[in-house]
Amino acid sequence: MVFLREKEGLSRGSGRRIILWPAYFDSTLPRRLGRRVPRDMGVPSPKPEDVAEAARRAGYEAVVEESSYPRLWWRVRRRIVVLAPDDASKTDIIKAVATELRKIAAARRKRS
Repeated sequence: MVFLREKEGLSRGSGRRIILWPAYFDSTLPRRLGRRVPRDMGVPSPKPEDVAEAARRAGYEAVVEESSYPRLWWRVRRRIVVLAPDDASKTDIIKAVATELRKIAAARRKRS
């Protein structure tokens, strides 16, 4: 598990920093509270570490940082900072990470 302060941890290579919140992938949340993928693409209550691992499996460099999601500001949560190529849209990154996150969740269910 990696917790870093602002602006540490990612290489200074080309690309831009994209912020991903676990709420984007949470199938238990409605869209008005921040879910950005269809319910069937999400997983219930994803952990930030799993989202970061999914981003790495999708081919992106990712770190976890302490922060609060603006729509759920009363919860102290963590965010995932992804270094993405300049030509990739945030929506494409979210979909790629959601696909990998589902694989991680399925593997975890099989082990249990």
